[in-house]
Amino acid sequence: MSTTELFAKLWAMNWVEKDHARRLKLEEDSGPVLDNLVAAIEDAVKSFNRIYRGNKPIVMNASPNRVSLSCPLPLPKKEGELVKRADALIVFTEPNFVVSASFFNTTAKETAVWLDANDAEVFMRDSGGHRIPDADAASRFLLEDYLNGLKVVA
Repeated sequence: MSTTELFAKLWAMNWVEKDHARRLKLEEDSGPVLDNLVAAIEDAVKSFNRIYRGNKPIVMNASPNRVSLSCPLPLPKKEGELVKRADALIVFTEPNFVVSASFFNTTAKETAVWLDANDAEVFMRDSGGHRIPDADAASRFLLEDYLNGLKVVA
């Protein structure tokens, strides 16, 4: 099918057909986008651990649908206090095509990115609906507050 034929077909579709085509595109082609996002998250954590001293988050589990990070916090000041961890959980939920990041024992705020599609590609949007240019930018959007809260600058 030529580009002209494709645009003619899309132009002739009503909003229900376009929404269905968008959902099919998301279901069929979201895998590589999620794989790239997981790789970008793992790369960001490795770089963080190489550059900053002190708190070192580790990737506990990484798959296309879930990434969990855990970071032991400094030892307790008083005897009997429990060692705390600053944890992050990044989960992809397919029905809504949302990648959400939740944080525990940290000041980072919960955040999310949404997968979206047009007839040509699957891409990500931030909470304001703006298109995120690539997986690296999405990992920054999801993790920046969390990692900044763990920094101990040399």
